[in-house]
Amino acid sequence: MLTNHHLKIKSEAFRPLAIVRIQHNQTLLEKYDRLSYQALLRLHR
Repeated sequence: MLTNHHLKIKSEAFRPLAIVRIQHNQTLLEKYDRLSYQALLRLHR
């Protein structure tokens, strides 16, 4: 059975990956938002 210390080390190791993934998703969403906003502007012209 894993000790709490072991689990803590594991979560510490994976946290940076999770943060990078979240930031990456945010930039993708921002790009998508910009594209869809431009498409809406084009449609309304």
